[in-house]
Amino acid sequence: MVHMSRAYLTEKQMPRRFWFYSIRHAAQIMNHIPGKYRGKLATPHMLVHRVKGNCRCWAQAPLFSVCFFTKDEDTINRVSVKRSKNQAHTLDGIIVGRSETSNAVIVYNPRNKQFYDEVKSYSVDPYRLPACMYSASGIKYDGGLFVHLKRDGAPPQEEEYPPGTRVERAHPRTRIPQRGTVMDIPMPADGEDGTQKYLVQFDDGTSTEFPLVDMPSIAQQPPASPIEDDGKRDLPEWLFPNCKVTYEYQGEYHKGYMSMKDGVYRFSYKRHPNVKEEEWGVDIPDLRSH
Repeated sequence: MVHMSRAYLTEKQMPRRFWFYSIRHAAQIMNHIPGKYRGKLATPHMLVHRVKGNCRCWAQAPLFSVCFFTKDEDTINRVSVKRSKNQAHTLDGIIVGRSETSNAVIVYNPRNKQFYDEVKSYSVDPYRLPACMYSASGIKYDGGLFVHLKRDGAPPQEEEYPPGTRVERAHPRTRIPQRGTVMDIPMPADGEDGTQKYLVQFDDGTSTEFPLVDMPSIAQQPPASPIEDDGKRDLPEWLFPNCKVTYEYQGEYHKGYMSMKDGVYRFSYKRHPNVKEEEWGVDIPDLRSH
């Protein structure tokens, strides 16, 4: 349960004050894992409540995901009041768990510090992390969950494969791709280079240790840029022409594609990357001069 809770926080880069919600969600999921009891399969939920668990609660949205949901009414003095036309009817927030009274989710909005229970109609944005969207509201990943990573008196060292790094390998027997997350990194005194072990927990619940020499072959790399690096690139390697991007323009976020025109990177808004004519676009500023 502790490993599951750590994985939830590490994957979404959430601060440790949300530990309660991650451990609560891990307990809810584990209560529906079957096991043998007196020679028969049963779940903890079945043994306590004497009824089978509802499988609909297994397919909830990923914990700590950024979502957008409909909000048409407000509760004022225990009375439901409909929102007017000049008020926002769509809000955003972070999914922090499953509702205890219905098949819905609980959403927390860091901007107004409010919780919204029984959110049934929502849409998840898988491309944004809460720490990136709500950094101004205090959502910052502060670590602190791995006590043995503390280095008292030692200068900070850059770790090439920090906790949370996604990896992928072929299963030794079935050769089926198996994805996982780095959960623990070795200490400098664990061994010489090449013998240090990284603990990786796969998405199916199994865990394996890998030496440092094997990490480059299993660590997921960002997509290679089709443009040759001539030393003049002012954008990261994972940004290249025809890749999907989200750009903030005049206070609104627009989904489009990266393009290049006359040697200048440009955000292009069009229906498909193969469409030649863009509906509108904006030149990306030279980041090296800002």
